[in-house]
Amino acid sequence: MILCIDESKVRAEIKWEDLYDTGFNFPHIYGKLNKDAVIKTAEIGTDINDEFMLPEDIFI
Repeated sequence: MILCIDESKVRAEIKWEDLYDTGFNFPHIYGKLNKDAVIKTAEIGTDINDEFMLPEDIFI
């Protein structure tokens, strides 16, 4: 399950970090995620090779 959130509504601290030195920063929420910050949910599927596929409709 993917949670799409409105970053401006998150009450907890958000840090954009590269935890594994990959060169890519990802948001990490330090605290509880308040439900009103979730604007959409989506199921994660897999293809015939069991690779994860992101739903196209999550990109808003």
